[in-house]
Amino acid sequence: PVLGTAALARFAKGNLDVADSMSKLSQRTGIAAPELDKFRKVAELSDTSIESLQRAFPALTKNMDMAAQKGKGPAFEAFQRLGVSVKNADGSLRSADSVMLDIADKFQGMADGSEKAALASAVFGTRIGSELIPMLNSGGDAVRNMSTSLTQDFADSAAAFNDRLENMQEKFGGLGLRLTEALLPAL
Repeated sequence: PVLGTAALARFAKGNLDVADSMSKLSQRTGIAAPELDKFRKVAELSDTSIESLQRAFPALTKNMDMAAQKGKGPAFEAFQRLGVSVKNADGSLRSADSVMLDIADKFQGMADGSEKAALASAVFGTRIGSELIPMLNSGGDAVRNMSTSLTQDFADSAAAFNDRLENMQEKFGGLGLRLTEALLPAL
């Protein structure tokens, strides 16, 4: 029973950590946590790290903004070559998740090679772009059709809970998993 409780606590804590991560990424990007969770799942299926995905959205947003404002440069040219618009019809900047889905749709139909790598690098940055290619190759429908049970409320609650848990662990030092096991029934 103790081993079962510890395994259950680790499983629950792992799920809380994912929800916490999606809540914080949602705050940084303005993209809803459930939508980010779909991207996370597709990334995991394509062996793309969550860290790459977390760095991708801010890089994409920055490059979308620069392309929209300047109308030139490597990112602007990459968006043009892909046929992906960074602006809405009213001239405002599109959401990063919508643009990412459009890029994935385009990548799915392209052959792997130097052109795809160059486009990914121009849009996301050299390192992040190459890391995202396997996920982008899945296409936008892989994300659109992915199911998730994560809600924004749960993600935000998990983030708050994890923050409180970390504060308690700092105060009590070294209790680690035992403290997590003790607090999980309180959820």
